[in-house]
Amino acid sequence: MSDIKEIKMIKKLNMFITAILTVEVVSLISGYGTHYKHSSYALMLGIISVNLLILKNDSLLKLVKIKIEKE
Repeated sequence: MSDIKEIKMIKKLNMFITAILTVEVVSLISGYGTHYKHSSYALMLGIISVNLLILKNDSLLKLVKIKIEKE
């Protein structure tokens, strides 16, 4: 049950970061500039990348957990 909650939280986090990046792109295009440092953008994109890897490999993680529990 907690795996489902974790997956939902990861998806919500990805949506939030995507929304922030979208607002920043619109702000940049409209001429107001950006409000974050480049390192913040890199951090947000890094978080999304790691989250997508976790979601993709979720079944692999479940198999590893099952194997550990059997031992």
